[in-house]
Amino acid sequence: RRAALLQSVAIGLASVLSVLLGVLAWRQRETSRRMRALAMTDELTGLPNRRLLLDRLRHALAGCARSNRSGALLFLDLDNFKTLNDTLGHDVGDQLLREAATRLSSCVRQSDTVARLGGDEFVIARLLPEGHDGAALLDRCRVTMRHACASNDGIGISLGLAESVDGDTAIDLLHRADLAMYEEKRSRKTGLAPSPPAGGGSLPSRRRQEVPELPVSAPG
Repeated sequence: RRAALLQSVAIGLASVLSVLLGVLAWRQRETSRRMRALAMTDELTGLPNRRLLLDRLRHALAGCARSNRSGALLFLDLDNFKTLNDTLGHDVGDQLLREAATRLSSCVRQSDTVARLGGDEFVIARLLPEGHDGAALLDRCRVTMRHACASNDGIGISLGLAESVDGDTAIDLLHRADLAMYEEKRSRKTGLAPSPPAGGGSLPSRRRQEVPELPVSAPG
């Protein structure tokens, strides 16, 4: 009788231990998943960050090469954002960044990627339908962001568009869009029409930075 009781207790303890181990394993998986998500998203806006953007661009460019299609990359910068941060405070600046993220996400297709690179810089990546270019994307985002900035005096936007060509890497495309954005910013200051940079042009010194090549993971 005592042996049967001990056996019953042992079975009960084993069941409890099995449940506890299952809960611990689930929590471990959830913690790991959240850590991966945090490493790939911008904490303030919830948008993909630079790392996730580059990973998606590599997959998209590989798809473009297979299907003989092209992609568009739009680079957006908020003009005078630092002045707003310094004069009105970071809470106001953060709110503007969140609003910009929301508005940009609402004006694009579900298949597009909207990412925040950091600071006041955003990027939109789109796979273009055959026979289309990225001009419509640029125009729509310009109108959308003018509304977002309307309540903040002195805040403007600069946009740069680049379309992929054969042999492009994710970094090539990002750099060309960045250069196009700087051309627009420069033309506004000088009154000269922006001239699209030739492929492979050098970046302004503040933009020159090493971006590590990331391993291409399977798309989620």
